Amino acid sequence: GRGLQEVLRLALEEPPNNETHLGIGNLRGRALASSGIAKVEVLVDGVYVYDAPYGGQRGDVGGAFSEIEDSDKSGFSLAYNYSALSAGEHTVTVVAHSELGDTEQKSATFNVVKFAKNFISDPDAVNLNGATCSVAGDAVKLYDAFFDDVLYDVTLKWRKPGQGFEIIDIR
Repeated sequence: GRGLQEVLRLALEEPPNNETHLGIGNLRGRALASSGIAKVEVLVDGVYVYDAPYGGQRGDVGGAFSEIEDSDKSGFSLAYNYSALSAGEHTVTVVAHSELGDTEQKSATFNVVKFAKNFISDPDAVNLNGATCSVAGDAVKLYDAFFDDVLYDVTLKWRKPGQGFEIIDIR
């Protein structure tokens, strides 16, 4: 046998499970193995998309797993275009492969909301002059906002991982 059992840990930190996304956002987490990580694969709705860039600085993980070599370089992260997906529910899965061939996987299910266009390029396309808003807790609702000459009601919610407001609903 192999002797000691390999340590293999994986966490998918963004997108958070059961959240709503629009536009370009993070897809990130951490992976570590006592034998080292060979690759971290990204699948969307069960289909392989690409390998995630791996080796980002993670001092927090290095401190928690100091017995594992290079655990402080265990981050994976990439910019992901959530708007390239159809509106509705999707699942992202990350699969970490250790140098010994062991695998671990984690998934998050999320919702995608969209404007009429996938990408609004005109810098003057957003007009809030006639809009009104209401505030409740950590959310802001904009009523009658023009995005690319289309009238929408939009809800923004504070998101801790990104440290900013994100659109979570478009009507």
